[in-house]
Amino acid sequence: MSMRELLPMRALLKEIGNKLHMPVITDSLVRSTVFEDNQGCLSLVNVPKMSARNKYLALKYHFFRSNIGESKGIVAKYIPTLEQRADIFTKGLPAPQFAVIRKLLMGW
Repeated sequence: MSMRELLPMRALLKEIGNKLHMPVITDSLVRSTVFEDNQGCLSLVNVPKMSARNKYLALKYHFFRSNIGESKGIVAKYIPTLEQRADIFTKGLPAPQFAVIRKLLMGW
């Protein structure tokens, strides 16, 4: 879901740059990093291979693959589940994990 939200934000940033007469902003100049704790997602990013098991993902997968890569300015990197800050906004967490992520976000 974050990729679908990231792409319009990148387009908005480029449009603002154009309106302010800034130098041309290309995809490779605007760098974005998607931090992912899902190993399956990262394997699809790093090994572009379709199989019978992941064929049902074809539409979402091709959208995803067509927009990610060093040349396109979006890179996916692994982050351990305990350090995934986005989890605090998307699901209920056990108290210890909540405390760890709260400290990462708030500093207390």
